[in-house]
Amino acid sequence: MTPQQANRLVLGYILASFAALLLTILLAALLGLVEGIIYAFQNIPTERLADELGTWVQSISQDLYHLANAILVGAFAYWLYTRYVKVLAPEIGWRKAPVPEILEAMSLLAFFKLGYAYFSPQIFPDFYFEGLSKNFAANTSWGWAALFFFMVILAPIVEEWLFRGLLLQSYARRRGTRFALYAQTAIFALVHGDPVLILDGLFVGWILGRMVLAGASLKTTSWAHVTFNAFAFLSLMLATDQPAAPHPKRPTEALLGFGIMLFVLFVVAKRWRYTEQPPVESGPVMSGSLAVALLIGSLSALANLFPP
Repeated sequence: MTPQQANRLVLGYILASFAALLLTILLAALLGLVEGIIYAFQNIPTERLADELGTWVQSISQDLYHLANAILVGAFAYWLYTRYVKVLAPEIGWRKAPVPEILEAMSLLAFFKLGYAYFSPQIFPDFYFEGLSKNFAANTSWGWAALFFFMVILAPIVEEWLFRGLLLQSYARRRGTRFALYAQTAIFALVHGDPVLILDGLFVGWILGRMVLAGASLKTTSWAHVTFNAFAFLSLMLATDQPAAPHPKRPTEALLGFGIMLFVLFVVAKRWRYTEQPPVESGPVMSGSLAVALLIGSLSALANLFPP
């Protein structure tokens, strides 16, 4: 696979989430029609019907998006696996992983998430609590279930296939391993859009990319990514209990979290060493599809930094 093909797949992953917005509108219209019929049979006055229906649809719109996102990204994951991952499994490192390696990677990512959970709220509390709650929190049990399926199961596996598999390996052949490591880290971070998730992605992308270059299986990094996102999901659920409550300033928590993060990064740097490999073929890695993906990520980040 060439970098240009990998770039297009990254853009396709982003566009699947955008398509989920359209599916959300369709689902909201269908459910709104059903709910409107139910309201009509309850003899709700006409002047109240529109308000009741609008309030109800608005209350589940985020949940519908989580459901639509899980459906469309799930379809994208199935297509990606059958079309590319299954064929290129040996080339991208999708192979059986030893249990000790998996447990080690999972422990490091869980420990890093613990440090990040202490560090992040102290550095940007508004983004961490209000922003993430507004953009990701669900209101119903099925909404949380759909978010869990996407956030903890689908996204980690698909992102490992894309970024630490297809993108990292194709970039390494063209520009060498060092360039590939930092390029996939930057792209992985930026396409997440949200400022908190961008910083998140820079660390996680570097850690997982380094593990793969040091010989770890993509299945190992997938389990580690699942672990990180599972703790992130739990943090989100806890944060939404009181999303509007002011978060007290505790500098010691920020220092503790930062220290934990540095410790994990040090362990990864020492434990997961890789031999730098020069490029084996010539050619560009940039493409129009990558430019569009990075533009979408940049605009999303700016929209979250400067909301209307």
